[in-house]
Amino acid sequence: YGFDGNEFQTKALAYQKNKIINGGMQIAQRGIVNLPNNVLTYGGADRFANIASGFTTFTGTARNGGNTTTGGGLANGGLSASGYVHLINITAVTGTGDLVFEYRIEAANAILLANREITFSCTTYASTGMATGAAINMLKPNSTDDWSSVTVLFDYQKTLAAPTTTRVLESLTFTPTTADVENGFAIRLTFTGVTTIGDCQTADWQLTESAEVLPWRSAGASVAEELAMCQRYYSKGDTDVLLTAYATVGMGATIVFPQSMRVAPALAVTTVGYTSSSSSITVGGFVEAVSSSLPSASNPKYVDSWIAEAEL
Repeated sequence: YGFDGNEFQTKALAYQKNKIINGGMQIAQRGIVNLPNNVLTYGGADRFANIASGFTTFTGTARNGGNTTTGGGLANGGLSASGYVHLINITAVTGTGDLVFEYRIEAANAILLANREITFSCTTYASTGMATGAAINMLKPNSTDDWSSVTVLFDYQKTLAAPTTTRVLESLTFTPTTADVENGFAIRLTFTGVTTIGDCQTADWQLTESAEVLPWRSAGASVAEELAMCQRYYSKGDTDVLLTAYATVGMGATIVFPQSMRVAPALAVTTVGYTSSSSSITVGGFVEAVSSSLPSASNPKYVDSWIAEAEL
């Protein structure tokens, strides 16, 4: 059996497609977030978790930025292929610790990597004297998509040279077994031995079914498609929604998420004129508020904003 030209091209592109959503760091729905010491925190570029680990005291943020952004070293070290970077910026610190960037893949997608040769690649950058070393590690949850307990996959790791003010491409090629990926899978980039203020940056994350590093490409065909992929894990709305009458005794609104989410999300709603009472929370949306009083021109009452989170 032989492929015709179009079928062969389609299959070839499928194998080479980047498996990392938002690997170019363009999407940043949360914006800049404060990073606590020793707490895994999503923020900056979507789908990326950040950890400041082991410091005595730590003050810093996670954020993304463009190659042309001034300040924070974003334009230093050479340009990223995507045009964006993801970074942890430290403004005050005591003691020595590590800065971690982590990307998690849910089990339904991770299992497709079983027994296939795959290559992970990314770039590193750090302010002068910022870190004494770096490493790439792979992890798996001990139960399906439950990251409360994990195992480090020591067969797939790589110690890197200390990051510098020149952006460096790093990579690791490996073949995970079914046991390695059936519960999910994570890639972790760690900047080690951090003792001072400044930036640690990374960019151009890519995971492909290949034996070598391929030219970087996004998982989605466009930024809009990449955003839609991210909204499966984290989504928000900040357009006022006026509550309308429900039957004759109350009011409410049905909110539909931009994309169907991974699971029914944790929900945070900000309201005006009443106390939030969300219900019927599903992967597709939720019902907000049935109140004892009806809206009026003088007291409209509305949903001000909402955040839905279904990260791993």
